[in-house]
Amino acid sequence: MGGCDRYKETGCFISAYDAQTGKQLWKFETVAREGTPGGDTWGKLTNLLRAGGDTWITGSYDPVLDLVYWGVAQAKPWMRAIRNTNGNALYTSSTLALRPGDGSLAWYFQHVPGESLDLDSVYERVLVDSAGQSLVFTIGKDGILWKLDRKTGKFLDYKETVYQNVFDSIDKKTGEVH
Repeated sequence: MGGCDRYKETGCFISAYDAQTGKQLWKFETVAREGTPGGDTWGKLTNLLRAGGDTWITGSYDPVLDLVYWGVAQAKPWMRAIRNTNGNALYTSSTLALRPGDGSLAWYFQHVPGESLDLDSVYERVLVDSAGQSLVFTIGKDGILWKLDRKTGKFLDYKETVYQNVFDSIDKKTGEVH
């Protein structure tokens, strides 16, 4: 879904519909709203001023785990100072694992909390099974290839595929960027 840069009371979301009737079955807000889990990560911003969270690419489905994985773009406006919050701005710049039956959140991994440089990680989620592990890989504009456990969202590793000088370090245990 696009157009998430506009200020409005309703934010961007991922949703499911009944193929026969077109009725919406569920909706997951990609920008945490006031009073919802993660809503406090936007500080005291009202819902009207919480923007971003685009989902440009279709999610990837794992039929064994019955989870769908989506990439979510950065918060808007890009700069934290303009957003007037130092918070993480959930669920932007994240990988989301949703249960397709009801749209509930199984887990999330935020690649760059509160990202301010339009270097989001919204692209494809590639599902790989290797050596008994179920993995999800993604890469963002920063050129970092992220490796996560597909069942839990646990950070496993990363690889810099191009020279980047945005982050001076990435914690090898947690994936936290600095």
